[in-house]
Amino acid sequence: MRTFSRIMFVILLWMPASHVYANNTRFLPGDAFYYIRLNLKEIQKIQNVESPLFAYGNHWNGGFGCGYWGFDELQLLQMPTETRRALLETYQELQPEIEKNENLLGKMSVFVYNKQYDWQKYGLGLQYNENWLDESVDLGMSRNHARLESFVEKPSSINQNRKYSKEIPALKVKLPKRPQDKPLSWTAHPVRLNCAQCQLLIIPDREFDHYVHPRDGLKVIRISGGKRSVFRCSKGKWVADSEQK
Repeated sequence: MRTFSRIMFVILLWMPASHVYANNTRFLPGDAFYYIRLNLKEIQKIQNVESPLFAYGNHWNGGFGCGYWGFDELQLLQMPTETRRALLETYQELQPEIEKNENLLGKMSVFVYNKQYDWQKYGLGLQYNENWLDESVDLGMSRNHARLESFVEKPSSINQNRKYSKEIPALKVKLPKRPQDKPLSWTAHPVRLNCAQCQLLIIPDREFDHYVHPRDGLKVIRISGGKRSVFRCSKGKWVADSEQK
């Protein structure tokens, strides 16, 4: 039985997954969002930092040894004290739910979107980047091996990502100056975004398909302009629950 189990484990490792993870892709120019995962200590650490740096979050617990592509850091400029406090309050609210799932490693999911992005219509976790292949190749990835690293699994979610990719504007980050002598070192520098230009959309889990085609009982917390709004899904629609400073 042990030998059989080992054989099956090797076979499963080589089977294609519904998520394509081989690229270890981070933020690409043209993506609609920047993804962050935060635990309590990380949030507490930025309470006195006006323009904090955030690493790109791992939307699953793993990685491949084939390198990382894309920008790995975002600096949110001039983040109000109220916004930093709202992040802390949000984590404290979601903490009981987060701690129930060991797979979350004590972290909540934070999506940084343009302030005008209609998340209730277009969902969370879809990059909507029609130029992802060219952007990947531009960063040094082989065109023959490049694959879109998807946050979602369901065909309906993947189709929506393709359907609206030309309609959704890219996240309005400022890219670092590209060095001419070492172009691949470009991504070692953070992208920057003024906090006033974005909204933070926060969920406790990583079941991203559920936030494209929402189910009743789900919750999304939106932080914008230092204010926190709680939305719950009821009868397939998002309904504002509260708003507080």
